[in-house]
This record gives sequence, C-alpha cells and structure tokens, in this order.
Amino acid sequence: MNKKVMPGYKFGRYTVLYPDKCRKHHWICECLCGTVKSVREDHIFDGRIISCGCHKDENTSARLRTHGKSKTALYRTYKHIIGRCCCETDTAFPRYGGRGIAICDEWRNDFLSFYDWAIKNGYKPSLTIDRIDNNASYSPHNCRWVGWDVQANNKRNNHFIEHNGIRLTVSQWAHKLDMNPKILDNRLRRGWSEERALTQPLRIR
Repeated sequence: MNKKVMPGYKFGRYTVLYPDKCRKHHWICECLCGTVKSVREDHIFDGRIISCGCHKDENTSARLRTHGKSKTALYRTYKHIIGRCCCETDTAFPRYGGRGIAICDEWRNDFLSFYDWAIKNGYKPSLTIDRIDNNASYSPHNCRWVGWDVQANNKRNNHFIEHNGIRLTVSQWAHKLDMNPKILDNRLRRGWSEERALTQPLRIR
C-alpha cells in the first residue's frame, strides 16, 4: 500500500508540518523536543529517522543515571580518553589523536561497553589504563589495567638498553641490578657507555 505524506502525519517522535519549499521531496517536521528539521520524504517511511537525535541522547543519559556511573572515577577515565583522542582543544590531543591514536567505535559509542570490559579485566581505582602497543588505539585487544610503574616503562620516549640479550628500560635495569635509577641515569648522562653504566660496581664509602 502506497503511503502519502500529509501535514499531521506522525512518525517516530516527529510530526509532519508542511512541505519544504526550498528542498524538493523534503518536509518540515517537528520533533517532540521542539526541534524543527527538514526531512527527506523517503526517510519518513523507512524508519531510518525517528527523532532529531534527542531520543538517543535521552536513552544514554537514562542509562547513566540508572546506575550512577557518570560520577565515577572510571567514567572520568573514559572521558579523558575520548578527550585526548577526539578533541583537538584537549591539551593531550597532539600526543594522542594528533598522531593517529583513536578509541574504538565499540567504546566511543557506548560507555557501558567500556565499563563492562574494565570490570572483567581487573579494573581497580589504584590502576591506570595502558595501551600494550603504544602506537595503536584504545580497544579491548590493546588495553590493560596496570600500576603506574608498568605504564611508565611503556612510554614511547623511554630509554631502552640491550645487554646480554636482554632489553629493558633504565628503570627496569636499575631494579634488576638493585641500583638507584638516578645513579644509572646520571652515568648515562655523563657519557658512560651502556655496558659500563650497567656493570661498574657502586662505590662503597
């Protein structure tokens, strides 16, 4: 049966008002929230559009209000990730979104998806989210919850030293050798070779 658009016709949260004189096959429609938009005639019947977007926003807000997670530390972490990856005005954007680091659609479009992953993968307020591959994006397959020491060793600007077939950061070598990281770092800054910096015995006073 062929349907015909007429003023007063309702679809989703919209009500058809009158034809759009500026756009062929478009109708001016009013959403329940009061927003007025021009909608293509074929979209009125195919179910592609049911609101101006307020329906999705309301559902998202309702979901967050239901369990009160919008004020949690985990939600703040989530918003920080989106900011550094997607917002050009974020101070961290040049180091993340600016160099191609993104957040997967699964998380970007649904906080609860991120929340569920976090809880199932050992989230604790004392831990921080870390990307296993520092050049890849935020996603379930590339993220983990770790302590600050692990994340510090995963920074892309870390100084790595390979010795006797083992490759570790300066802080990791210091820990392995029971040495103060500042001592090892100072040795390297003074121009010592990596081998000497690692093997020279500490002076005993």
